Amino acid sequence: STKAILAVGEMIKLCFSLCMVRREQQREASRPQPGGLGVGWLLHTLYRLSLTSATMAVPALIFLAMNLLSFVALRRISASAFTLIQQSKIVFTAVLSRLLLNKALSMARWRALLTLLFAVLIICNQTGPSAGACAESSKEAAAQAFGLEQARTYAVGVAAVATEAALSGLSNVYFEKVLKSTTLSLWERNVQLAAYSLLIYVPMAYGAPPFS
Repeated sequence: STKAILAVGEMIKLCFSLCMVRREQQREASRPQPGGLGVGWLLHTLYRLSLTSATMAVPALIFLAMNLLSFVALRRISASAFTLIQQSKIVFTAVLSRLLLNKALSMARWRALLTLLFAVLIICNQTGPSAGACAESSKEAAAQAFGLEQARTYAVGVAAVATEAALSGLSNVYFEKVLKSTTLSLWERNVQLAAYSLLIYVPMAYGAPPFS
């Protein structure tokens, strides 16, 4: 199922992030610590990180919504259109950085972002199905209804990927704000994020039917 795929991905991210945390600690220590990922060290690290992990529940929920929206969009639009429209996340990230982090951007960068936004809008218009073309090629009502249904399906897919891009920008800005307000490293925050994601995905995967 899609939930199982997400759960496996978060499990891999958790293991990799723990390895990087261990590597950082060995590098910062006066001498390398013997042994690999010992059980004692692992339990201590997870307990220590759990004490300051509440803020990472928010991006975990955002990533859940993003992943589900991605599956919704890919069922309705092509992978190429999905990839191109998803680039609008750069625009959302810039706008939210200005609003939430007070980051200033030069006029040249704003013009570049507007150009990117217009390019995405043109792609949405050019790659979408045309209900009018279907109606002209066949006068039958069934053909026209099929064209309208295709247009509606495409619109839902575009709306899903656009929402996913907006949430991606929000998660990036929120994650940056959290990193700037704490002494924890990037990998330690990734451990917290992956742990929260697993708490969400594993129960969903367990209850989901296969290939759903």
